[in-house]
Amino acid sequence: LYKDKELTDFTIKCSTHDIQCHKVVLCSQSPYFKAMLVKPFLVRSRFTPLSTLNEAQTSTCDFTKENPHHVTLMVDFLYDQRYDSKPLPSELSPTSSKPSNTYKALLHFSLYVLADRFNIPSLQDYACGLFIQEINALAGDPLSRNPLDAGIQLPTAPEAFALVLSLIPEIFSMGPRQDHPLRPFVIKFLVDRSKRCLMDSNKKKISKLMDNTEFREDFWEAHARMNAHGSLEETPTTGRSEASASRADEEVEEEQG
Repeated sequence: LYKDKELTDFTIKCSTHDIQCHKVVLCSQSPYFKAMLVKPFLVRSRFTPLSTLNEAQTSTCDFTKENPHHVTLMVDFLYDQRYDSKPLPSELSPTSSKPSNTYKALLHFSLYVLADRFNIPSLQDYACGLFIQEINALAGDPLSRNPLDAGIQLPTAPEAFALVLSLIPEIFSMGPRQDHPLRPFVIKFLVDRSKRCLMDSNKKKISKLMDNTEFREDFWEAHARMNAHGSLEETPTTGRSEASASRADEEVEEEQG
């Protein structure tokens, strides 16, 4: 029905095209769309100001400020529980027929953010899993590590490390930590590579990230856990204790010295 545009009753207006779809498909998987379409009322997203929505009467919504390709992939997922990560021709470099090494990771992260914005948990979980796979592949890590290797400083591609660092501010700006599976992943990714964090080229970036209280607490708690137990089997969810903070700070000073 979606591909043939049969019995569609809702239109998502993008900047380059319109997407004809079905209200029941949107509402069954997204509380955001359900609230929007059950009746006209005020809906507030963390990412947009409070505004009056009249989509229920017009059977259209304005997504022209969103990336049209990403919105299309979002709707594709709602119907097929998957999306195609192949780049559009317009997204390729004029001098290359292949996307950049980080293209897929960034695409999956963009879908993760979009799913958070429009409250689509299944898409968020799906995009999160694919993002993690891409980062692991970029870093040269196996998808599953040998427990005997816990605590070993892992090799990492500079692109993967730089990409994770660049995305952390946005990851840690999204809602409560327990709602976002990417938080423990990026913390573990950095802690496993703590020596790279201390390299001159990364010190300032890490220092800037430490301005975020939740990032700082999670990072130091994970760092202390790894040093105490040699692994990060459990995701830290509590704040940085004074003892663990002192111990971790002393170790960083020794490594920097």
